[in-house]
Amino acid sequence: MGVKWSIIPAKTALIVHDMVNEMVDEKGLFFDPSVKKVQQNIIKLIGECREKNVTIVYAVPGQKSAEDFGRIGDFYPELISHNTMTAGSWGASVHASISPTKGDVIIRKNRIGAFYGSNLHRILKRRGIDTVIVSGVSTSVGCDTTARDATNRDYKTIFVSDGCLSRPLADQGWGNITGEDVARVHLSSLAKAFAMVVTTQQVADLIRRS
Repeated sequence: MGVKWSIIPAKTALIVHDMVNEMVDEKGLFFDPSVKKVQQNIIKLIGECREKNVTIVYAVPGQKSAEDFGRIGDFYPELISHNTMTAGSWGASVHASISPTKGDVIIRKNRIGAFYGSNLHRILKRRGIDTVIVSGVSTSVGCDTTARDATNRDYKTIFVSDGCLSRPLADQGWGNITGEDVARVHLSSLAKAFAMVVTTQQVADLIRRS
């Protein structure tokens, strides 16, 4: 089911979305214990990508002040009240377990998703990238937005099912939704129209065969 693409390392980028301290560290405001498994899978992905010289992109919050979050602050008032995750802060810094190294790309984004309001598209095109692998936080928000934005820019988009955090959703008027159901619905939607959805191991196998 769905599309099937191979990976050409020189034309591929791994996007690590919002794997920052406020999301990943146990002291973080938005920490979810389920992120630990995702974190281990992303560490594996980064290792595989480094072996084959796949471009690694870290997408992190780039807002300079609480006011810069715009309408995002209406949905996540904690960003304003705690004044957290502004550019360069501890909360908005990549977690030490997956720290960038020389040659990696750091994108400071201004809204949900890695593309909107950033120079990511320009950087990828300059490097000849036509395929992106999406990982990080979270399946239903930032990673989903990044994947759809990538496909709308004509990238071959590979979405790592167990490399993105699927948070449960509290009742928004239609009942509570488990993390498993969040994943099932979003991954199905992405696979139907936006991305090749695979596991960490499947991506690793594609990279090794390249």
